[in-house]
Amino acid sequence: MLFATHFDLTHGEGAANLTATVEDSEHRIYSCTVEWAGKVDGAEGVIAVVVSLSDDLTDVGDVMVRITHSGLTSDPMILGIGHLNGGPTP
Repeated sequence: MLFATHFDLTHGEGAANLTATVEDSEHRIYSCTVEWAGKVDGAEGVIAVVVSLSDDLTDVGDVMVRITHSGLTSDPMILGIGHLNGGPTP
């Protein structure tokens, strides 16, 4: 689960309106499935995004994750998958 700010989902928008990608240390891009997205109760302006990782992402280390909504792509978030370090830097 990822959390995003600085955008809002309008009425009727959800997972189908978002995409998520992961970039590994060799700059390969993986498309991920956005399974759910919605506003976080009690946290104004925060959107929760549930992302399912590609089966190719096992022990890749640090990766950059980006979310896209309405043509705008987020700054990268660094996450460790399997182990930490050795990945790309924004």
